[in-house]
Amino acid sequence: MNPEWWRQAVIQLDEQVGGFTDKIRVKLKELKPQELIIRKNPYLFCLRATNDTRRYAESILDAFLSSSEETMFGTLAEDCAVIICNHGKHGWKSGAEGIDIEYSDVEYLKSKTRTIVQVKSGKNWGNSSQRKKMEDYFKKYAKILRQGGDINVRCIEGVCYGPASKNDRGNFHTYIGSEFWKEISGWDGTYLALLGVFRSHAQNGLSEVKADAKECITNFLVKNAISVNGQINWDNLILYVNGK
Repeated sequence: MNPEWWRQAVIQLDEQVGGFTDKIRVKLKELKPQELIIRKNPYLFCLRATNDTRRYAESILDAFLSSSEETMFGTLAEDCAVIICNHGKHGWKSGAEGIDIEYSDVEYLKSKTRTIVQVKSGKNWGNSSQRKKMEDYFKKYAKILRQGGDINVRCIEGVCYGPASKNDRGNFHTYIGSEFWKEISGWDGTYLALLGVFRSHAQNGLSEVKADAKECITNFLVKNAISVNGQINWDNLILYVNGK
């Protein structure tokens, strides 16, 4: 059974996820075929033997969507985490540099404790220098909080998906997958319940817009003699990308 607070959380989560799909729809409608074709590596797609024009158009469109969605999902994940933590543990969006969420838990370690969180979509989110910067943000803000009184500070790297685990890194903890969502909400069902919100927005009318974008790309390829008799002319494609 879902906790009472989840009903209110879902209302806000629906708005956030719906906004995400709306942004994807806008990106598709504003897509310029010539810019997309120039950005995509013709050598790579040639190696894939993507010779059929419509298949090529679909492939570069999918590659465009994949990169766009991954970038945008980081912001969506953070927004969802803030909403869930707010309803589940009365947390709030942090105003501190490099920190996403804060919440207090007087029960933890039987003392006054402030938890500060950086939200990451996946565990392979950054290189060593970026991870060092994350630790610096934790140290800087934890120091500020401790100066304000007798307070314990927990630092958490929260990873939205992946094999569930909890790891003590010394200066901070890493919570992955269901362990992360349980930590910030206090409910072990959050991980699956959140999926339900995303499922309710699956496609959301994107299939029609995607089909229009694919047709637009295909027509552009034909018009510029990159497609001949339904097949990609790789010489013409490479010359087009090269600006010749």
